[in-house]
Amino acid sequence: MIQITKIKLENLLAFVNSKQYTSFSNKPISILRVNSYINNPNANKDDIVLYMAFSKGKLVGYRTILSDVFYNQNQSTNFGWLSGNWVDSKYRRKNISTTLFNEVLSDWNNKLMFSNYAEASKALYDKTSVFKELKTINGIRYYRRFCLSDILPVKHAFFNTIKPILKINDFLLNLFFDFRFTKNNSQIDVIKLTDWNHETYQFLSKFKENELFKRDSKTYQWIQNFPWIKTDLTTKKQAQQYHFSSFATVFINNFYTIKNEGQVVAIINISIKNQQLKVPYFYSFSEGIKPAKNLISTLCKEHQINILTIYNNELNTLFNKTYFIKRKSFTQKYFITDYLMSNYKNLKAKNIQTGDGDSVFT
Repeated sequence: MIQITKIKLENLLAFVNSKQYTSFSNKPISILRVNSYINNPNANKDDIVLYMAFSKGKLVGYRTILSDVFYNQNQSTNFGWLSGNWVDSKYRRKNISTTLFNEVLSDWNNKLMFSNYAEASKALYDKTSVFKELKTINGIRYYRRFCLSDILPVKHAFFNTIKPILKINDFLLNLFFDFRFTKNNSQIDVIKLTDWNHETYQFLSKFKENELFKRDSKTYQWIQNFPWIKTDLTTKKQAQQYHFSSFATVFINNFYTIKNEGQVVAIINISIKNQQLKVPYFYSFSEGIKPAKNLISTLCKEHQINILTIYNNELNTLFNKTYFIKRKSFTQKYFITDYLMSNYKNLKAKNIQTGDGDSVFT
């Protein structure tokens, strides 16, 4: 018999400070996510954000929910992102994931979305016939440096045995290829954004009319100040008991303003995890596109980025003029419950950024 325990947001901090949480060998939520959840400006204290499945007192599965708000016809609607689902390998194929999902669906009144998913989770959602595709965002993944020692070992056990050789091969090849990205001496100012003032608010407001989530400066500051991933030793130790991303050797998630003649022409969010770079949020006038591309190129050189993923068409037009080892089309898909799609009109026409959902945190 499986028992389900639910934790509301207002009780989440007390739960992770409890003896029960300490006793778990597999933590159902990381301390970093807890800090993020309880500071989420789009959440309500009564939101149920953690679901746990127990068998004879043992934690055998869990699911976490990220609270959010979308906007349609000047009306705000609270909903939850499906974010993080785990079942003990000894208890799989016992409908635990389905049981947890059904509890979530009921508690959140069919107001759910998901993206940034594992294939096993997608298979579960497909089986429920609850979701429809909301949006597909097309992009390009660029392979900037050789990283065969990272890519091949996960594909076949043989490559694990020759990983040292692959690392040497990567190093020698990258000695040649690293010259391609050089710093650009642009006259346009690029500033790391720490002060979300009236100027930045005014600039962003020009892009918000048709956005589904209409992120404001308070939300962007929350993303900056309460990351789900850190690089310190304490987090590294805690990560051994948690099945989702919480530790990285390198993790940087910054917003930048780009100015031309003193006026803001672009705001860009750039996230670097180890040697991969992505752009979760990007708002720009035409004169901000090239300096944004130059900023990305500079960061690629500084952090020896192997792989970058870009979903903005204007940026991809510029990057397609640069030589890369390999590039391939990439998509990010968003799914929404049939209930939300049916009861809120024209949602498909709304703009979504690839940072929306939980991907900006991971």
